[in-house]
Amino acid sequence: MNGDVEMEGPIPFTAGSLTDGDDRYDYHRHPCSYAYWGDRDTGEVLFDLTDTYRIERIAIKVNNDPSRRAHGTAKIELLPAEGEEPIAVIDETVDGWNTFEELDLEAQRLRLRLHLMEGRTYLTIAEVQIWGGEVE
Repeated sequence: MNGDVEMEGPIPFTAGSLTDGDDRYDYHRHPCSYAYWGDRDTGEVLFDLTDTYRIERIAIKVNNDPSRRAHGTAKIELLPAEGEEPIAVIDETVDGWNTFEELDLEAQRLRLRLHLMEGRTYLTIAEVQIWGGEVE
């Protein structure tokens, strides 16, 4: 999933290439600063925050590659760790940052599912920001 590096098992939120603050698409960097899926209709990332938090906003930076038209995400779903009913959906993405705003949920684990844009080959994600706080 992550460029030329196969990642298996849990990656600490603070150590992952999707949560390290580097939102560039730098394929020279090792490990790669982004993740992608090729020749698939969907790609998913599961985030385990190791404790339950109140989640208010989630921002995802995707590459919709307007010049080469190789990369493209048509839709992003926010899902619970278990289950298929979306919590929220971004039906039309933009090249760059896409945000789930005004969320009000408590969760420890969440999934993001990206859907491939028609005529594209790669789903590419550079960074994810999860905003919230401790549950009171």
